[in-house]
Amino acid sequence: MKALAEKIRAEAVAGGDFVKLQAKAYKVAGETDDPPDPDLGDKWTRDTFPPEQLSAMLALKPGEVSQPLHNESGWHILKMVSRRTMPWSEAHDFTRQMIVADRANAIRKAIKAEYNDQYFVSAASREAAGSAK
Repeated sequence: MKALAEKIRAEAVAGGDFVKLQAKAYKVAGETDDPPDPDLGDKWTRDTFPPEQLSAMLALKPGEVSQPLHNESGWHILKMVSRRTMPWSEAHDFTRQMIVADRANAIRKAIKAEYNDQYFVSAASREAAGSAK
């Protein structure tokens, strides 16, 4: 798969269509699902991009294609199409969403659940346990 990823990267650098290249990779890999749209659009920021790929993405200049990147879900090839600074009108709502998500995650981490196993035992099991004594 690494050799295929390197071949596809070379085709991408030469101007290949990412939709067609991804379809080719899926077919060779034996995937039966339709590949997702390779265009990530402008919804990704350095705060939401997958951490294992972030440094590679930030190193790219517009128009550049990354080396093949591998993680548990497979091989990935990134192309930086453009960069832009998010205007405050968008950043305000985005920042609010990030703060809410951070606070929700902090609350989830702070909750310590303790269970009373006896609560989950059925009445029949309690009776059987009592008659066994």
